[in-house]
Amino acid sequence: MKSKTEYVEAEFVKDLKQQIATFKRFKKLMQQWTDLAIQHSQMKIKLAKEGKIKLS
Repeated sequence: MKSKTEYVEAEFVKDLKQQIATFKRFKKLMQQWTDLAIQHSQMKIKLAKEGKIKLS
């Protein structure tokens, strides 16, 4: 993704910074969720191989 520079009037800077912080938090939470989903899948596969659970 290419970066883009755009002029923002002073009265909108505070709000825009808050939006950027919120988006960064969202991205971090999505990465954590993805990591946990992968771990969950790996654990299910491991347990299935050990015969402790049955995958549907």
